[in-house]
Amino acid sequence: PKTVAVLGQDQILEGARQLNIYPLITKHNRAGKGLGVQLFQNEGELEAYVNSPAFEPSVDGITLLQEYIKPADGRIRRSEFIGQKFLYTVSIDSSDGFQLCPAEGCQIGKKKEELESSEKFQITEPLEKEREQAYTKFLQHSGIDVAAIEWVQSERGEIYVYDVNTNTNYNPTAEKNANIYAHEHLAEYLGKLLKEQG
Repeated sequence: PKTVAVLGQDQILEGARQLNIYPLITKHNRAGKGLGVQLFQNEGELEAYVNSPAFEPSVDGITLLQEYIKPADGRIRRSEFIGQKFLYTVSIDSSDGFQLCPAEGCQIGKKKEELESSEKFQITEPLEKEREQAYTKFLQHSGIDVAAIEWVQSERGEIYVYDVNTNTNYNPTAEKNANIYAHEHLAEYLGKLLKEQG
């Protein structure tokens, strides 16, 4: 999606005017769990937020302003890669907002039975070969070995990559249901690296 990075709270409105796209979302340059992600339908909403006590600055002072892409089916995807190799894609229901962290620690306050029956996180079909190759090439070019590439399919059927998580997390319920465990693959990959360096 079209995106601009803005340094400082006082530059956000001007950055949004340059981007000139609504609806848009604000997000922290460095964050996690969807913290700082807000959706705005117009400049008036954004201005009210930026000038209110509710405004939440990014830890490095950089706020990203990004075109909002509405998911065709209400779900976003995270394609997980370990050792620059595709492992699986998890489909995430985004209807409850932007805090879409799949890790067990992000689900604090929810009962075990609720987590086990939830369909919020589902491991789905593999990536199309062409996109798997494109994402792999990007990771190789960027020197990133372990990551989740987040993407969304718009209502027009277009695919947008909107984030790359290099501190990725995995959802234990989805993995149990699909009988695939990323931590096992990660441990195997790290063990291989240790042997190569030993």
